Amino acid sequence: MVDTSNQPVAEQQSSEPQYDWQNPNLKKFDFGRVMSRTFQGALHCGKESWLPLLLWFGLPFLLFCVLGLALGLSGFFEVFSSGGTDSERVALIGLVIVGSVILAFGYIAIYIMLYIAISHNTYGFFSGSAPSFNESLRRGRLRFWTTIGASLLAGIGIIIGSIFFILPGILLTLGWYLVMPILAMEDKSAVETLSRCWEMSRGSKRWVLLYIIVMLVVALIIQSVFSIITLPFAFDVKLYLIVSVLASILSQAVNLTLTAAGGAAIYYEIRDVKEGAVQETLSTVFD
Repeated sequence: MVDTSNQPVAEQQSSEPQYDWQNPNLKKFDFGRVMSRTFQGALHCGKESWLPLLLWFGLPFLLFCVLGLALGLSGFFEVFSSGGTDSERVALIGLVIVGSVILAFGYIAIYIMLYIAISHNTYGFFSGSAPSFNESLRRGRLRFWTTIGASLLAGIGIIIGSIFFILPGILLTLGWYLVMPILAMEDKSAVETLSRCWEMSRGSKRWVLLYIIVMLVVALIIQSVFSIITLPFAFDVKLYLIVSVLASILSQAVNLTLTAAGGAAIYYEIRDVKEGAVQETLSTVFD
């Protein structure tokens, strides 16, 4: 028998794993855990925010429908069909353009603030110390313009990347997918947010892509369910339009809640895996 007790330590077999996948104690991205948190966070935030979600989404839609109905009943749109003057047509076109821009900006503003608020609230829920939804809405208002700046920068980069080569556009989309959760949770500028987002997503882009695909399927299912609900009312045009508007409001609110909660879940997972500082830095998030 050969005595190995006097062999150098370097020659003895090391118990340390040679590769990360061989280390059972190494934290790894868990896609199932992210999906579970997504639905749990959406349910929590849905209970907390269903009223502001319906009001913020519902009021613009109802206003648009009421205005359209009022203009239609008043014969305002008959200017084109009845041969109105050029000045009347120009005024009508200008009104339509201005109204559309205002409605579009209002919708974007509402969407951004609610997305930030839901991300902020669900992150706190994951960490066991969720703030009130009013506090989260305040966070959404405070981070609004920074979000606009970061979204514009990311959008321009993704468009340029997609125009020249499709793959860079896809990579940029995946690399900057966590822009909104980072803006909700960290006090960084637009440029700093994009840099932070790209660094956080390093090594996790395949999981982000899988999440996007799954949530697209979920969104299609939700929209289909709400569309089916409206079918029994098709016999009455006016009633069908009203039910369709309400169904559209509900489906958009549900999809927004799931999307924002999912972004917060991915952000939470990556921070926990890479930094392990979720609980330690939680108090600073809500200061």
